[in-house]
Amino acid sequence: MANDTRGVFRLRTLRQENVEGKGVDNNDVWLPHPPTSLTDYGYWTEGRTGPSYLSSTERTNFATDTTETLPSSPHPTADYVGQSLTSLTDFYTAGGWDAQTRVYKMSYSNESWSLNPSSQNMIREQRESGTGVGPKTAGYIFMGDDPNYPGPQHSTVQKVVYSVDVWSQLPNFPYSAVYGLSFGNQTRALVGGGNKPGGPGQTSWAYKFTYATETYGSEEYLIRNNSGPGNGERSETSSTGNAEIGWVALGRMPHGMTSTMFKYTYATDTGSATNNTLSRSRRWSKAAGNPSAGYFAGGSAPAPTYTTMDKLNFSTDTGSHIPGGDLSTGRRQFFGSSPRMNGLGASTSPGISPYRWADDWQGTSDAGYYLGSQPTPGGAPSHQSVIYKTNFAYDTSSSIPSLPDGMSNFAGVFNTNTVGYLAGGTNNETPNGGSDGDGIVKYDIVTETASQLATGSSRRLFRNNDMGIANSLAGYAGGGYDEQGPNATQSITRKLTFATETETLLPGAGWQSSPSPVAGAGSVGNITTHGYFAGGTTGSPSQPNVGKSDIGKFTYATETIDAHSSHLRAAATEFATSSDGSTGYFYGGEATPSGGRHNYIDKIVFSTDTRSNAPNNLANGARYLNGTGNSSNAYIGGGYDGGYYSYVQKYNISTETMATIPSAAFPRTRYAGGSMGPLAAGKSSIGAPEATPTPEKMFEAGGAGPSPNYGYYSSGNKSGGGWLADTIRIPFWTDSRSTVPSAGPGRTNGMAVSSGLANYMVGGQTPTSYPAPALVNYWKYTYSTTTSEQIPAQLPLQDLGVPAGPAYNRLNLAGQASAGAYAGYLSGGNYPGAPGGPGTISTTSKIEYSDETSSLVPTANLPDRASMSVGMGRANDQSVYMAGGDGDTPSVGRQSYVTKISHVTGTASNALNLPSPSSHSCGTENSSNGYFGLGQMPNAGGGASSQMFKLTYSSETMARMPGANSTAAGYTLSGKMVMASTSHGYFSGGSTAAGGSYTEKLSFSNDTMAGAPGAGLNYAVSQGMAFSPRENGIGGSAPQFNPVNF
Repeated sequence: MANDTRGVFRLRTLRQENVEGKGVDNNDVWLPHPPTSLTDYGYWTEGRTGPSYLSSTERTNFATDTTETLPSSPHPTADYVGQSLTSLTDFYTAGGWDAQTRVYKMSYSNESWSLNPSSQNMIREQRESGTGVGPKTAGYIFMGDDPNYPGPQHSTVQKVVYSVDVWSQLPNFPYSAVYGLSFGNQTRALVGGGNKPGGPGQTSWAYKFTYATETYGSEEYLIRNNSGPGNGERSETSSTGNAEIGWVALGRMPHGMTSTMFKYTYATDTGSATNNTLSRSRRWSKAAGNPSAGYFAGGSAPAPTYTTMDKLNFSTDTGSHIPGGDLSTGRRQFFGSSPRMNGLGASTSPGISPYRWADDWQGTSDAGYYLGSQPTPGGAPSHQSVIYKTNFAYDTSSSIPSLPDGMSNFAGVFNTNTVGYLAGGTNNETPNGGSDGDGIVKYDIVTETASQLATGSSRRLFRNNDMGIANSLAGYAGGGYDEQGPNATQSITRKLTFATETETLLPGAGWQSSPSPVAGAGSVGNITTHGYFAGGTTGSPSQPNVGKSDIGKFTYATETIDAHSSHLRAAATEFATSSDGSTGYFYGGEATPSGGRHNYIDKIVFSTDTRSNAPNNLANGARYLNGTGNSSNAYIGGGYDGGYYSYVQKYNISTETMATIPSAAFPRTRYAGGSMGPLAAGKSSIGAPEATPTPEKMFEAGGAGPSPNYGYYSSGNKSGGGWLADTIRIPFWTDSRSTVPSAGPGRTNGMAVSSGLANYMVGGQTPTSYPAPALVNYWKYTYSTTTSEQIPAQLPLQDLGVPAGPAYNRLNLAGQASAGAYAGYLSGGNYPGAPGGPGTISTTSKIEYSDETSSLVPTANLPDRASMSVGMGRANDQSVYMAGGDGDTPSVGRQSYVTKISHVTGTASNALNLPSPSSHSCGTENSSNGYFGLGQMPNAGGGASSQMFKLTYSSETMARMPGANSTAAGYTLSGKMVMASTSHGYFSGGSTAAGGSYTEKLSFSNDTMAGAPGAGLNYAVSQGMAFSPRENGIGGSAPQFNPVNF
């Protein structure tokens, strides 16, 4: 526990630091959500039995293999042929013959059903069993039938984000079908099969779908080839699985119903046939399961409708009927799910953003708020108090708690990233006897609540559309309409100071257009230097309804307005605006006095003060729109043009293109309100600061600060030829994979040592002609910046016994070890050009991390010459172990010694021996133990081994760990690239005929090995390098000793 605290402190110290402003604000304390408690049940609901429709829900207990009906949990409807989805907490039924786009969900915690609000419906009607799958945070439904579209089959893909129940539509699936299949783990899915258009025929094609990128693999995968009974095309089937393997069973095939199965291994992206079958042939069943077994329920063939429950044991690939698990009534075309299927139970973290400790807030600042409106026919009969929130991440809008009263025509609207203000406007009054138009409403963006300030404005002002700019200290609005005088448009500028929430007039900042009084103007700005007021209309008796195109620049530092040399392309009023902090945009508006409406877009670049015409337009001309946005997009909503609008248009700032977003439409029409956005005008996001620690960070040994919770693969020999040039990064908390900037020149048989701050690689063979040039210089890879550089340190080749001349062309080093946070050790290696063939050395050198110097350590040489050895470090007592390796002559063959090198004394000793001489071995470690995976052995013709041995540092004894052997058939531990987190060792690639892209991870807590397909390599690779700032036992707190030199 002590490693998880921030340290011991005195309350007096805490009080003093708070006084001095050094304390942490409660609003900056964020907590992760607790793990989800998962039930071990499967659930089945709705469907058909004969001609009847069912609404009952049944539950299968996976621990006892029994099924019971839940009388208190009937589904709200009796329906069939929709689609099932599951999160960690809820069972979803989406669509169906009668449900259309409606979505229902059952909470696993209380087993009760509810209908999602209409705003959380699917986008397209879904029936005839499209197919659904997804990770714990989102669900995807592929293909199906929609009677409102041409068909019957379609290729639509719909996605729901479980945390907000928001649906969106993705690019279509590569083909159209009904009754398709899908299965997946928590990183990807396989989607395909089904009945394609043009007849009842099935297809055997499927595509790999990656959740992180929402893209399909370029290669199609056959579900099964057509080489035997039951193989080939399939539809109306069932599927389930765990994190490693997906299973498909039952369904319709060209010859009729089937009881056959096949399995798909995610690590290798291969499907394989099995001769085992389930108890009876049928279609239209449903499947669920947990990590150890799958359950296949019900179905028909085509008659009768079955109650059958079959259980598939994943470890033995065998299925059998379990009578105690049979359904109470026959079902077909129904819904089924469980919270632990498809690898869901591998992690019980809900996978959602942390919440704030002070008030449990877990919102999003990536949104826009549209506040108030005038009455609209077909909308609200009076001024609206409603607030519509548009979620920019999902392009959806919803109603949230409202304003104190129905309001519109605000005189000024401005906000920071946490709070906004609405000044003036219809029905905006100060409390206790205020008058219309003198009020100021404060809107708390974090809590999404509105309140009326006790003191308001000294002036009653109205009718400024999207008027208001702000920096971090104050908001500013110019002009407006004052009902205290006839047509009394104003030239004043008002300032609202956020700290005191008081408004003052700025006499030196009068509106500079001619004639000066205006209302209905707009404004754009950034949050650092300046903004612009533009357009509007006069309303004086001498010049009624004269539209303006003037632009005035307002400078925050001087609080003055200067006339801009440019103008809007035409006079306009009551238009929308948006800003991303570097460019401002003006959308539409009314042409005064003609009464026409513009649809064009003007833009102004803040750094150059230049205005230009944006290349695209609004969908139609309109006035009284409102706009806001973030750094990527602007969202323009509502408005009036003879009709009243509820739609929202999205303007992509990088491409300057506009599109109407149906999913973001407001629930009702609105116009002449206000808008604000916590990320508009270049404002930064609110939310959880980087926690200490976060999944990505750890306490750095030596007190130097946090270092990443990642592992890295770099270089190596690719199967089929060539060298791996990429550096692949694995986040240890997700076991996923991405490519980052290269850690150094590609090579094979190189050597890497790692501190908590950086990795150092050296030696090896490059992809040029053989013998390749030596990589004598060290390359440093800094974890915090993911950048690499060549540093002056070099291998001391001559001191190591490598003669000058051709021998410098190549040095293959395989000793891998790091003595805590202070030095890395390199032992042994080989080079070409020696008399009689490749030369092998026994000498040891080190690189000191503090000054990045390289030197020979003659007192730490190996007992004999060796290359292709394996090493590991032990941070807490500053020692490393080098084991095994290849000699270069028959008299110096494969080695079995384990040499211990002390960083304190700089000496080597023979600690113990491996169980068998071995080379090309691999190893990993934590602070207590080292793990040696034997590689090439002299017995059995020099074959590769899959055996793992554990070295207990405290006793320096070694024992075999059978549960830590390589888990996949055909895989060995020879030539693996190995790295470690604080809790697991990762073994990837390797010299194996089965291919070297597979990754396994060894749990340090129970000494067992399991597949980690998400952390697999992009290619089959051997003899490369892997490294991490967490290995060698550095992953906890800082070691309590000082570096030494000898």
